Amino acid sequence: MNYTADDIKLLRILIEEVIPSGGSDSDTRFSDEVLGQKLEIANDINDAASICWVIKAGKGMTEKDGIKSLKVGSEDIEYITPTEWQEYCLKMAETYKQKSLNKGSKAFALDPPGFYAEDDSDELH
Repeated sequence: MNYTADDIKLLRILIEEVIPSGGSDSDTRFSDEVLGQKLEIANDINDAASICWVIKAGKGMTEKDGIKSLKVGSEDIEYITPTEWQEYCLKMAETYKQKSLNKGSKAFALDPPGFYAEDDSDELH
């Protein structure tokens, strides 16, 4: 897909990765360059959003350090579990996949290469 800077901004909104005020793309999980790469392989912006949500689901375990709740003084902090985070991300990925015109990216639609020649032998060629 050909994309513009506005497409990257919209993709950031769709994947909840908006650059904070006064910040840069390094303050988010995805650089503009990486989002551009996802847009290049995607069929449309919804497909790109689906791909990014799957990536976010995979990062859940490393970003969420396993703390469910924490009490600091009089303040209670409760995090969602990594499993809850992954479920949310995958649900969002499926939502955007269903909105995509082609229901799947070019990156995941490739057929694997054949390992055997046109004959029925078990020998690799």
